[in-house]
Parts: sequence; C-alpha cells; structure tokens
Amino acid sequence: MRGTLLPGGAGSLARRRRTPESIRYRPAPLRVVVDASELTLPGGVTSVAPTRAELSLFDFGALSLMVHFPVRLTPAELRDLAGAFAEPAPLTAAARRLVGNPPSNACNRRSLSPRFSDISEEYVIFQMPDAHPDWLQEHNEWVAGLVRLESDPAQPE
Repeated sequence: MRGTLLPGGAGSLARRRRTPESIRYRPAPLRVVVDASELTLPGGVTSVAPTRAELSLFDFGALSLMVHFPVRLTPAELRDLAGAFAEPAPLTAAARRLVGNPPSNACNRRSLSPRFSDISEEYVIFQMPDAHPDWLQEHNEWVAGLVRLESDPAQPE
C-alpha cells in the first residue's frame, strides 16, 4: 500500500539563462509549505505579517528551507538585525529543529531518521520594494553594511 508521507508537490527550480538545459534536477525537488511560526528573528524583532516557509527536499538527501519574515524597520533597526545575522547558529539550530520534528517532519520518523551535517549554508536577503537606483546610490555605504551583515554604521544617518 502506498501512502503519502508528506503532502507537497514537485517544484522545478528556476534555470538561469546561461545554464544549459541539460543541467536541471531530475526528479524535481519536493516542495512543502511548513509552519514556521516557532522561528523568530534575533533581537526580539517581530514580523508584521505571518512568517512563511517552504521546504524543498531533493532526492539526493539535501534539504533547503526558505523562510520569509516580513518586517518594517528603521534603517538603524535593519542594520542591527543584519549584524545579528552574522552569527547564524541560533536560527540554523531552530530551522533544524523545525524540519526534524512533526508535523512538518520532512523525514518521517517511520521511514527515515534525519541526521544533519555540520555543514550548512545560510543566505540572508533583504527585500526593499521601494528602493530605486538613486536611493541605492545615495545609501550605498549603508547597503554595503547590510550585505556584509555588519551592525556598525558605515556612515552617519
């Protein structure tokens, strides 16, 4: 009897223009929406809308967790948050607990026992929908600090 261990669907990954068509994941990873309400941002920063998360499971055993935290912060608060992300261990540990525990247990206890590698990659993306090229040029030092996950101001505000 075949049953569904995890509700989700195959989701192909976007291919870059210069990537040959022959290079793609086959089969496509399984994508699952997970409840990430237990994940919190460092420094007591709270989301202004529900946190969204999607887990991608690859057939070769890799997991990718994307978590979207909508926030509305001042430039100084955002800079402080960037500095807190420079030490990813607490958020990485919380993400590992999330994907290893029911009900979002991607590695169902009846079928697999999850073992996490010490190796992980964390990416932080700051999305600023109102930023225009002039704004970016005017605030390039501040933006560079965000990219480097620095909490110290690079220039006076």
